[in-house]
Amino acid sequence: MKKFKTHWRLIASFAASLALIFTGCSSSKNNSIIGHGVSGLSVQPPNFLAGPGGVLLTNQDGFNAHVVISTPVPGQETKMVSGELLGRFGRFLYTPMSGPGVTKQTRKTGKTVSFIWDVPKNLGYALNVALQGYAPINALTEVTNVQWDAKAARTAENVNGHPCHKAVATVAANNGAIIHFAVWNADDAQEFPVRIQTLDGARPTTVDFSNLRFQVLPADALRPPDEFKKYENGDIMVNELMIRETTTAKRKGESEFGPEEMPEDNNKWGHRPGQ
Repeated sequence: MKKFKTHWRLIASFAASLALIFTGCSSSKNNSIIGHGVSGLSVQPPNFLAGPGGVLLTNQDGFNAHVVISTPVPGQETKMVSGELLGRFGRFLYTPMSGPGVTKQTRKTGKTVSFIWDVPKNLGYALNVALQGYAPINALTEVTNVQWDAKAARTAENVNGHPCHKAVATVAANNGAIIHFAVWNADDAQEFPVRIQTLDGARPTTVDFSNLRFQVLPADALRPPDEFKKYENGDIMVNELMIRETTTAKRKGESEFGPEEMPEDNNKWGHRPGQ
């Protein structure tokens, strides 16, 4: 029970308290919630962790930070999602605060899917507090090499409230992909990369880290709680959450009106009231 309480504080209480601070970051434009359901919840960790860029965060000791991921969309507003990140030497816990399927209600009730990701092992878990369950996730690609451009000018800038120096990294993956990143390391915060930006393609993705705090994390903080049920995969876990949500809503409706007292739709056949 002690281990469960430790994880509950890290996964639920930590995220819920910060949700009150960052509620303004979420937007209904990014949500695909239907009513109070959980349709649209992602069961894949964000690409900045599970993709090639995750290796750029692996040298950091215990920390937590607010994360905003921005991707320009032609002819539309820049797509932005946000979350809270705990990390220690390549192992992370990410809790979405805005994005597809994420609302204040899903965060408050523990229905949001959080992610544990282990960069060195290239695997992780999707977790759901409402179900007290988790599901394993495997990466599709693996980083094979990281090279920093020694010839690139180390420009000094101020980013996210920190004096930084900008560097360029080239990351190679086992599928043959080669991705270039610009990285802004904070000179006053243990060289933490407070901004990472892709340099390839017409729509560069930018990941910004703010409200950075360094802290000692418990040894068992970044793994699923022993008391959580293991699901075969994330889709099965979220489907069960949706079924439970539908059943709960149905029972709530029957308790309010009674099974024989459900309100009728007087306009069911298109007749105007009074006809």
